[in-house]
Amino acid sequence: IRFEKVKDTYLYGVYEMLTGRVDVISQEVVKEASQEDPTKLLQTTTTYAYNGNNFLQSITTALPNGTTKVKSLKYANDFSISTPLANDTAAVALKALNDAYRASELVEEIDYLTLPGQTQTVINASLITYRDFGNGRVLPYYLCSLPPGAALTPASATAQNFIADTDYITKTTLKEYDVEGRVLTQFDDKRNYVATHYFNDLSVPAATFANATARQAVFEGFEMPTSFGLATIGTAFGFATGWTGQKAISLQDNGTNLKLVSSSNSYELSTNNGNRY
Repeated sequence: IRFEKVKDTYLYGVYEMLTGRVDVISQEVVKEASQEDPTKLLQTTTTYAYNGNNFLQSITTALPNGTTKVKSLKYANDFSISTPLANDTAAVALKALNDAYRASELVEEIDYLTLPGQTQTVINASLITYRDFGNGRVLPYYLCSLPPGAALTPASATAQNFIADTDYITKTTLKEYDVEGRVLTQFDDKRNYVATHYFNDLSVPAATFANATARQAVFEGFEMPTSFGLATIGTAFGFATGWTGQKAISLQDNGTNLKLVSSSNSYELSTNNGNRY
């Protein structure tokens, strides 16, 4: 029984919840009639196929002129990897996704085209490889695409390895995430870096940086999540409540030879006798 209150009146109704059944769309047929002669029709038929877990596996569209388009989808559960090699990070991540019941994560998407009287051709393909960043954060790492005209062998797997076509080009690398799984640092195939810092507990960017990683960017009132690997050198640092609600590091004017350094020690913010650098 479902209850609902409208002002001072309680309303109720009976509803049924069906279990143990799955309803999916198997086919759509669209018929377009000519305005001059409604008996003349152009028909487009779209057929949907699903895998054993009812994930959408392919979409086949038959156009009126005889052209056929097919979109093929592969998910984490399409790759059965039982004992991944440690150096195959994509295989390790796929096993972790399946073990964590995240089998529906998309891995590969391929678009095929068959013109009338011709053989099927791959016109587009994309691939997502994942990486285990620790603490349950199995997230996308490489975003790849197939160059025009390249032949394609769909991704597959053995018990130990994930196998992807070597023609794929990595277009974006999602290099670093924070503890909540938000992207901190990414770069494209031309090594253009973009970094983002977020507000505490909100998926809203507090600052965005170009041509720098998230580890290489600091600013006044900078929050100190441990994922950035920053460390302090010196003792005259302040850790007052920051503007985003967490402890924020600040350099005290009376500090001498203070440094806020990254794990690589390549980038630092320092102060000497009250002068900040």
